[in-house]
Amino acid sequence: MYSLKRLLMLLIFFLSVTTHVKAEQFDVFKGSCLFVTLAEGGVDAYPLSALKGEYYIEDDYACIETNWGDIAKYHISEYISIDTEIPQLPHMKSYKFNNKYNPNLNQDVIAEEIAEVIHLKANAIGKSLTASFQLSDSEAVAYIGKELQISKESRNRFDKAISYTVTYPGYDLITQEGRIPFGRIYTIETEWLTDNGKVARIDIDIEKGHTVTSRNYYLKAIFSITGYGMYDDFSDSVQIKGRGNNSWNYKKKSYRLKFGEKKKPFGLTKGKSWVLLANPQHGSLMVNAIAMKIGQLAGAKYTNHIIPVELYINGKYQGSYIFTEKIGFSNNSVDVDEEYGYMLELDSYYDEDFKFRSSHSNLPVNIKEPKLAEEKEGDVSSTVLESMLNDNCANTIPSQKFPDSSPLDVIVSNQKAKNIKFKTIRQQFNRLDSLVCNNADLRNILDLDAAARFMLVNDLVLNRELLHPKSVFLWKEDMYSESSKFIFGPVWDYDYAFAYHKEESRYFAGGPQQTTVVKGELPGGKFFTALKENREFQRHYYKVWCEFVENNCITEVMEYAQDYYRFVEESYANNAAKWGDNTDYADQVSIMQEWIKKRHDYIVRNLTKYDISDLISDNPQKSGNYGNSYSTGIYTIYGERVVEGENLKQGIYIINGKKVLIKQE
Repeated sequence: MYSLKRLLMLLIFFLSVTTHVKAEQFDVFKGSCLFVTLAEGGVDAYPLSALKGEYYIEDDYACIETNWGDIAKYHISEYISIDTEIPQLPHMKSYKFNNKYNPNLNQDVIAEEIAEVIHLKANAIGKSLTASFQLSDSEAVAYIGKELQISKESRNRFDKAISYTVTYPGYDLITQEGRIPFGRIYTIETEWLTDNGKVARIDIDIEKGHTVTSRNYYLKAIFSITGYGMYDDFSDSVQIKGRGNNSWNYKKKSYRLKFGEKKKPFGLTKGKSWVLLANPQHGSLMVNAIAMKIGQLAGAKYTNHIIPVELYINGKYQGSYIFTEKIGFSNNSVDVDEEYGYMLELDSYYDEDFKFRSSHSNLPVNIKEPKLAEEKEGDVSSTVLESMLNDNCANTIPSQKFPDSSPLDVIVSNQKAKNIKFKTIRQQFNRLDSLVCNNADLRNILDLDAAARFMLVNDLVLNRELLHPKSVFLWKEDMYSESSKFIFGPVWDYDYAFAYHKEESRYFAGGPQQTTVVKGELPGGKFFTALKENREFQRHYYKVWCEFVENNCITEVMEYAQDYYRFVEESYANNAAKWGDNTDYADQVSIMQEWIKKRHDYIVRNLTKYDISDLISDNPQKSGNYGNSYSTGIYTIYGERVVEGENLKQGIYIINGKKVLIKQE
């Protein structure tokens, strides 16, 4: 006699039969199947070709015998029906690669039509992407093979066709090798424009054919991009000047660009200020690109985009360059209101107008934002004035003319600028310096998660310039708010990382088993060693490394290095012909991959484990590059993933992002 529960289930089943589709009318998977609809949800599907005869009933059990010798038995209370009709299945409603979750993608790639085969075109360098998709109902799930896919989180390499199975939980195809999900199949075929593309060309035609000779004043020019189908062509007026400290001494120069209004070159976020990096050191053409990729994967704050280009100035070839954002307060870099926030650069060049030495570790602190001494219209700062005098002595023609006021008036005017903000900034940073150096509680003054991600990048690439320090940025969103914390980033300038040997002008010259920062006379060594010894920092550092490992980011880094080089290979050959950088970059890629992997493994092996259960539920990556890797699956409180199917011992676990206590029965 049927129970009321079973009668209700049977009624639901028979009502749904009218929506079933015959197997021959819907190509879900090859061959026909026998479907067992389970009373507690789910469906077991047996390929008819794998069955040894028809199923039979024996002692209230339905018995299904397979060709490989197994006999599956289902009690009459465990199933609703056994037949060859495919159960109703969910479907995919939308699919895209959103650049919000893919820093290597400059614009969204959206499927115009959802069909069994979805064709997409991507202009990204690096073929690993995070897909965003919508399914027909909230109960539906998607798999690639046996791997559950989470929209906006799961990351895959799309260098070949990838098939999704859209189904419901527990809809399994029974095979000799085990269970696999069955459902509607959607195949994604991605065309990569980099495979047949060409590195974009930038032309800068300077007014009257002038040459950039200074880092302190701009020249007017016309800026043009030839995208060769990978990027949109673009043209606009621009201002250009030189940039860099040590790099300005090379023949191959870096440049700063400034548009009159915010623009979107290469589809990037709108902004006025941009940079063309020369990477003039032998062997350096790839290092900043790889470091920025690591920054993106690590979730470091506001990591720059890297666009390789061929640069021509006044029609003359200048070499292979990188086009990227200028670091500062702007919507295409750090999107903070400079009326309330400020940005600092810890840099031993110590070359800003407003700067100070920190009270405890003697750090060289340069105030980058805001500009505390805004000049009046027609005025220039003393550094600009000095440059203009030198340029005039050299018979060059600057675009910026002398002001009506005398040079002395300009200097005095700037020196008398009110500096209330300066005093506040100095006081606040000195407090941070004191707390770090005294191993105090940093949670209320420093964004420890951002600091840990910043340090992960610098440790993985062995950036010893932290010791000086050089090119270390940090900022505060609101100097007037007690809850506003210091935030490290964006990461920048890795010319002397990756075990660079200056005398030999060679990267990866040293082994990967080295310490990034050590105590010593250099102020950066004192400060960052103290930071890394702080227990709360160490817990966050351990957490972000757990995420990096769980997401298998090191594999994507190595794949990206190969993808990047394949795209720029011809450009690098052109650069070598121009500047004599005879580095064998094909060989360097393999050396880089091996070095980075060893470096990664060395750091991971030596990590101190911490209880991070209170940190795992946080999702600090507000930029949205990658989701919280602990939102699905089972983890120990140390962030280690538990293999599916393992028997859980008594203890605390993180299950689908929530802390759960497992007790022994």
